[in-house]
Amino acid sequence: MQYLLSRLSVKSIEEAIEFVTRSDLEGIRIDDFKAALYEILRAYGCYTKSIKKGVPLFRAMKHHAGEQFFENVKRIYPDPNFLTDLGRANREKQPIFYLSGDPVIAFHEIKPKPGDVISLLECRPRDAASPMLVPIGIDELMKRHGVRAGGDFPENSIRIQDLLANDEESLRKYWMIDKFVTTGFLKDVAEGQNHEYKTSIAIAELLFSYSTTVRPIDGLAYPTIAGMWTHANIALSPGAFHRIYRPFACQRIMITGLLPELGFALDPEIGVMANDINSDGTICWPHSAG
Repeated sequence: MQYLLSRLSVKSIEEAIEFVTRSDLEGIRIDDFKAALYEILRAYGCYTKSIKKGVPLFRAMKHHAGEQFFENVKRIYPDPNFLTDLGRANREKQPIFYLSGDPVIAFHEIKPKPGDVISLLECRPRDAASPMLVPIGIDELMKRHGVRAGGDFPENSIRIQDLLANDEESLRKYWMIDKFVTTGFLKDVAEGQNHEYKTSIAIAELLFSYSTTVRPIDGLAYPTIAGMWTHANIALSPGAFHRIYRPFACQRIMITGLLPELGFALDPEIGVMANDINSDGTICWPHSAG
């Protein structure tokens, strides 16, 4: 990381960031952003963290009207045919697996309303696998809630100082890039303004394309915006998801109301847990469920 930062000047970092922040987001191409940011994000992508082994991730999906049960987990996975808009880390028709570290936050990510029927998929790591993630804004999340990321790792600022040997020039460059990445990737985008995701997509695609000295980067970890920064979300490439995770359990529920502190009221008559998920992704629901 220090070597890559040493090849950047403060001016080059400022010029790249200024190009992105001053561009017309409706007219600019994502690839133009990527060309401008390639070198500065290459240095930033050297810093990664892993999830503690065995930790499950969750993904929720609303049912269509009259849709009783999902027959296969593919119905919960991102479907390129329905990805008609830009997302935080995906272009149109480009699936990215967005998952949450908490099941309630997974519900919030799909903005449920009372009466919505939802299936929740729990995914667990295969063997002792753990994804290699670039953290974006995670340490700020942890500070807000008084917890630590990654077990006994010290907070980000201390680790970065150690990695950069307390070199003031390198630290200044790193934190310039970090501020830009955190602000650009975690922007709260209003409905109908999906072109504003071009910045975060450029950041995500570049970080996905880099490798550490150990292995390629699998994805990104960032605070949940829909859940008011209370937990972490994960964005994984399809290849990384299928290599590291497997569908473990599935549950169908109906939301009947919203509760304080990000909670939901559920209809116990509608809720049902699947018996199993076959190796081909078929979800085995109880015969008595209706």
